[in-house]
Amino acid sequence: MKLYNLMSFGKELRAIRENNHLTQSKVSKILGISEDTLRRLENGKSIPKLETLDYLSVVYKTDIHMVLAKSRLTYSFVFKNDIHRLNEMIISKDYSCIDEAIDNINKVFDQEESRPSYSLMIDKLKQFKKTAELFAEFDLQKNDDDLLLDYYNEIVKTLSISLIEFSINNIDNYSFDYIEMRLLLLLCEVSRQLSLLEDCFEILDALEINIARFTEITDEFNEILIKTYFHQSYVYHRIDDFDNIITYADKGINYSLKIKDYSIIHLFFFRKGAALYSLDKNDEANVYFKKCLSAIYITDNEKLYRKFENIIKTKYS
Repeated sequence: MKLYNLMSFGKELRAIRENNHLTQSKVSKILGISEDTLRRLENGKSIPKLETLDYLSVVYKTDIHMVLAKSRLTYSFVFKNDIHRLNEMIISKDYSCIDEAIDNINKVFDQEESRPSYSLMIDKLKQFKKTAELFAEFDLQKNDDDLLLDYYNEIVKTLSISLIEFSINNIDNYSFDYIEMRLLLLLCEVSRQLSLLEDCFEILDALEINIARFTEITDEFNEILIKTYFHQSYVYHRIDDFDNIITYADKGINYSLKIKDYSIIHLFFFRKGAALYSLDKNDEANVYFKKCLSAIYITDNEKLYRKFENIIKTKYS
């Protein structure tokens, strides 16, 4: 399904024409296109034919195909800035901007030409809002064991808005967008606290496979992949599978270095150090514990530094 912001396209088309010092009458005479057609295009009342785009591109000395493409309201286009906001909310745990983000998306659909067929995007809007709310509620009450199963079921329900009949058992049947992957990471965290470790492995394997299918990885997907590696290493820690802990810690370290995202690299260093310690490789473990503390030290987060320093000293001598 394609959806275009024709008002935006029309305004840009008019600006390009005027920048070329052309009137609608002049363009009409050059191309043999009626002034009424040009007027409708610039007023956002119709979508141009392919050949009209070709002709206008020559006269306007601009790729009008690309101008129209920019006005295409795909999911990623509409939600790009708001996905970024959601990410910032989750990282900062500040959900005060939820309503503002929702209002911004609603404004896109207030235009007359957008109304006939945007139910899929409205579903994504509902899912977006529910995702932010779930994260906010989970951060406030994640230590309440009685609520965890309710959260689990609510996350599955929210995923089912866009993934028909979703369940962990059929997770391999789907591909996922950013919001769905964010929800899956939250579902993994809840599953881990419920000791549903098989669910965690199913979720994390599906996430890794899903991201691998994209030819271009965005910053948001990079962050999802790094957190997937971390969750993998942590869940393997729960079952004392030290080789796989090290495998996924190394994946996280190498990928963090590759994309220059060091936000949680200290966790990978720590997790690898702990696994090496458990394998009686104390000298190697010491190297990674030092790297963990160094990674925190350069962030000037003294509280976090003291926390990890204390854990390393007390648990790993």
